[in-house]
Amino acid sequence: MSTHRLLPQLLRAGFGAGLLATTAHAYDVAGISIHGSASLQAAASDNYDFYGATEEKVDLNVAELILNATYRFENGIRIGAQGYAYRYTREDGIVLDWANLDYSFAPEFGLRAGRVKRPLGLYGDAQDLDQVRTFANLPLAFYPRYLRTITSYTDGLNPYGSVGLGSAGGLDYSFHVGTANTVKDDSLLLQNYSILGNETYDNWNIDTVAGVHLSWNTPVDGLRTVYSFTRVFDSTVTGVGNFGPGGFLPVINDNMQIDFTTASVEYTKDKWLFAGEIQWLSLDFDIASPAFGPATLHQNVDLLFYYLMATYQATDRLGLGFYASFSDSSPNNDLPELGDADRNNTSQDYALAASYSLTDWWLLKLEYHHIIGLDIVNQGADQNFTGPGAESAYNYVVVKTTVSF
Repeated sequence: MSTHRLLPQLLRAGFGAGLLATTAHAYDVAGISIHGSASLQAAASDNYDFYGATEEKVDLNVAELILNATYRFENGIRIGAQGYAYRYTREDGIVLDWANLDYSFAPEFGLRAGRVKRPLGLYGDAQDLDQVRTFANLPLAFYPRYLRTITSYTDGLNPYGSVGLGSAGGLDYSFHVGTANTVKDDSLLLQNYSILGNETYDNWNIDTVAGVHLSWNTPVDGLRTVYSFTRVFDSTVTGVGNFGPGGFLPVINDNMQIDFTTASVEYTKDKWLFAGEIQWLSLDFDIASPAFGPATLHQNVDLLFYYLMATYQATDRLGLGFYASFSDSSPNNDLPELGDADRNNTSQDYALAASYSLTDWWLLKLEYHHIIGLDIVNQGADQNFTGPGAESAYNYVVVKTTVSF
């Protein structure tokens, strides 16, 4: 059975399980702890198709199903796995999100082996868990769904632990090293990826991935800072480019190194949460067409993202939130007047959100975005028209429901 036919059945089954649940607690079967959730999102925009056919109409554009199970042996070894099924507009899939053996030798040192979640900033390893946040979507440019395929997990080793720092608080650390998945042409990442403007790509082969995640729990109650760095080594992107009289010829992005560098801060006080993050994303690679011989063009592409967020838990059931987010896909361009280039390469995203718990296991979320600039549309969604005359500002409204157990 194809993914396109199987995925809707899985999502219906997930909602059925959630609607039959009467508690937010996990199921326990023979010592196996089972959690799950299913989400559906509808959205509309006044100007652009954004993650679906949302221009001037409502589209059921995002669906997700998560199911995980863990078991702890008497000797302390834990084994677990999580499946993730999704549909983002034209892209869908069913993936093994993580699956590993985990043993904590002491609070200061533990080790996971297998497929492990890759931490990225404050919320990278929990970006799919609606139950733990007010927003239906974390900042769209900072945690884009189209990048999830290369930021979600690593197949390898994950040493981790917590170290006390006395009066200076404590440090949680996590390292990861291994390999990652290959990105195929049905992903939003490849559908909208172009360097020269006249190529399409069908395969992104990712080899070695390594990184570190450090979280300092400061002496100030509720305040933590995070530094995370991930490097994707020596990946290769292949496709075809339209070279005029030469027609469509093979094109390769080779020796690609991608660096994610993130600095974050979060502060919780009573019913308030404040957070801010900044991320630098760098791609360094060679681009060539074998048909033209060994000549290559070296490229370095930098991107910058940051946001500020505040949420307030108004009641036991009602949460409210606001964030302001900025993205720039050409931060090193020093031209004094960028005009259309500035409009197309940057985005300002101002979002308001409300989350309401209908029951302990059923969430309803409403979210409004006012976005200035077209970088988000160009980078991670269904492009419509971003040339001369395109509207620079647009609105995007989201309604999302999640059931969980």
